[in-house]
Amino acid sequence: MKRFITFFSAILLVGFVFAQDHPVIYSTNISESNVDLEVTDPVVLGQIDFDATTSGVALVRFEGKCISSEGDLIGLAASNSTTIEVDEKNVSLEAVSTDVNNTCFSHSMLYDVSAGSNTFYALAKNAAEVAGDGKASIYGTFTVKFFPNGITYASVVNQPIKNSLLEVEDGIKVKLDSLTISPLIAGKVVLSYSGTLLGAVGKRVMMAASDSVVGLQNENQVSMQNVSDDLNRRSFSFTRTFDVSPGEKKFYAITKVTGSDVTKISVYGSMVAEFYPETDLTPRAVQQGIQKQNLDVTETEAFDSVVINAPVPGKVYLRFDGYGYISVGDRIILAASDNIDWGTNDGAVSIEALNNDIIYVPFCHSRVYDVDAGEHKFYAVSQNYVETDGNHKVSAYANLTAEYFPDSVSFKEPLTGNSLQAKNKIIMYPNPATTKLTIDFTGITETVNSFEILDITGKTMEISNLVSENMNTISIDISKYPNGMYMFRIYTNKDVVSGKFIKN
Repeated sequence: MKRFITFFSAILLVGFVFAQDHPVIYSTNISESNVDLEVTDPVVLGQIDFDATTSGVALVRFEGKCISSEGDLIGLAASNSTTIEVDEKNVSLEAVSTDVNNTCFSHSMLYDVSAGSNTFYALAKNAAEVAGDGKASIYGTFTVKFFPNGITYASVVNQPIKNSLLEVEDGIKVKLDSLTISPLIAGKVVLSYSGTLLGAVGKRVMMAASDSVVGLQNENQVSMQNVSDDLNRRSFSFTRTFDVSPGEKKFYAITKVTGSDVTKISVYGSMVAEFYPETDLTPRAVQQGIQKQNLDVTETEAFDSVVINAPVPGKVYLRFDGYGYISVGDRIILAASDNIDWGTNDGAVSIEALNNDIIYVPFCHSRVYDVDAGEHKFYAVSQNYVETDGNHKVSAYANLTAEYFPDSVSFKEPLTGNSLQAKNKIIMYPNPATTKLTIDFTGITETVNSFEILDITGKTMEISNLVSENMNTISIDISKYPNGMYMFRIYTNKDVVSGKFIKN
């Protein structure tokens, strides 16, 4: 038995150096078969390295499927070290039986990043319960989204979820925790919630992340069931998008249990809110809710699709997560894909029902695609494959989410809000300017909250809240700015007005 961290020759070690003017995403696919996990130290399945020229935060996520033997408890983690820690810093799972041994998982963490070299790991280990053969096949996607400090148009907030032996009454919604964001402008929030549920054996447990505690139905929640006192854990994943206005916005992690008067559950995970503004050349997100009942998937079928219009080349992070219920004897393939098909290993996940009572099964599959400028369509697909003794049908309640990350942020044209035109609302002088720039926004009738100056790469040079609601001009000292073109943005309570000026 090996007593050291094992690096497989097939592991892709990804190294990056990138400009810190906008959020970026990098990924590696994980495809490891029959890995010996009954070792002293966690096994490194994947690794992403990058050199950051500025500090920031990194959203690190590892998700996919694990095929293991009955009797083993497998821990998986996305981490900034080669150690798997407890509670929300890992997810754990078990094969339900010798036959039903495919389990989906998703684990996310948010880490502070310093300027310089940074490394993140996708980890796995068999621990605590080792009655099986100690081996597992793990297929998935390992991603890092880096949000550099100094940008204000995009942000990310994380709330760890740690609830041990929480008493939950039948049918009563319970708020497990919350987080708050305060965007300066209108945009979209991608809210995700993933982790591990323990307890509530045989009961239907619903998990959700939302801006309220109402409406835990269909694709607005993810349902699951645990099998027994021993097989008492499930990994889950839920994603939902929200349109938001400027100002404070609160979101909640929620649970509800049905089928018992009072039961105890433990939940460990993370709720993450990513904010992206409504602008042309910054990251953006689209989502399609999926409600499909009794879809025959004898052949590959598409549940639904989303479209991304990319103004410049970039990457799309595609995620298909939720839950399904299926008949006993069927193995149902589920995948997020750029075509109406799916691939083997890390190209799909699969779910199975143990019996007629344990039928709610959570799932998550993600991929990262390189895209050129133009329109791109992505699909949530499914097929009954290999094990086909059931009725070949699936009912799925899920969300297909696509997040677009441009390779570069360009401000070739002034960005304007949907309803405001900068040229009619703002007077700016002198332009070009040498030492001082004055912006008169008397023509803006909406409440003006703040302003921002950015260089041509998108790096924030200056940002400030207005000291008085009665202010209608601002004078900015630009004497220390390098010569070149710059952007300004005026944030109102409804929109953003932008323009450009030259410093010489």
